[in-house]
Amino acid sequence: MSTLLAAWDTVEVLGLAGIVTAGIVTVNLIEAYVRLRRLRAETDLKRQMLERGLSVEEVARMFHPPVQPIKLARRLGEYLVRVDAQPEQVEQILAAFAAADAPTKQLLVKVVEGIVAEQAESGNTDPGRVLGAVRGLMGRARVEVRDVPNVLPSESPRGPS
Repeated sequence: MSTLLAAWDTVEVLGLAGIVTAGIVTVNLIEAYVRLRRLRAETDLKRQMLERGLSVEEVARMFHPPVQPIKLARRLGEYLVRVDAQPEQVEQILAAFAAADAPTKQLLVKVVEGIVAEQAESGNTDPGRVLGAVRGLMGRARVEVRDVPNVLPSESPRGPS
């Protein structure tokens, strides 16, 4: 490759660099135009929905559907495995997650995700930081398992059906 460029004079190399730069700029302009058109179309659709009588909350739900708690719980579990959380810590964190409302669950998973990412970069995993963040978000010193409503179906004395 260097022998190929060595055979070119300065004007040819600058011409090639200009063509490549123009191509990159053109692609970026096209992407920006497409994003702008999509945003305008979305804004127009939202305006029409509001004019037809939908509430702001209904429109927001249509464009930003809530994340399913099962998916959030799975992500949270994956993060707890990454930081090698101890069983008691996992129990406390999952109890806090189960006791939280939907927006708090999303916030909790995002915060844990950020802590895990930061710890992965530094190479220092500390599940205590995750537990501290969860406690801080929940506004309690500790969430006990007994504070969480039972969401699993109870088994009959004869065992599972």
